[in-house]
Amino acid sequence: MDLAFSTAYSISKAGLIRFVGCLQPELKDTKIQTFAVHPGEVAGTQLSDIKYVTKDYVRKERPEVAEQIGSLLKEILNCHTRLPAWTCVFLATERVSPESTVC
Repeated sequence: MDLAFSTAYSISKAGLIRFVGCLQPELKDTKIQTFAVHPGEVAGTQLSDIKYVTKDYVRKERPEVAEQIGSLLKEILNCHTRLPAWTCVFLATERVSPESTVC
């Protein structure tokens, strides 16, 4: 979603996604895999604090933007903090295929 005053956030997130996407082919001959984890839907993080998400001047000069961002965050921040934590554990854990399992 394109939101006013979210340029830096959007660019940094897009940059991370592209970095990971470009890095993976460079590492194709290794056992290293790359992942970009975006825990943006996790409640209880700084994202739920509108004072953290928007700058003071935005809240002062464009309060409607802060309200729009705040209402959007209330809609999407619905996951527990365990979600990104366990996702990272899953991605970092070596998974063995059934064919390679020795009984």
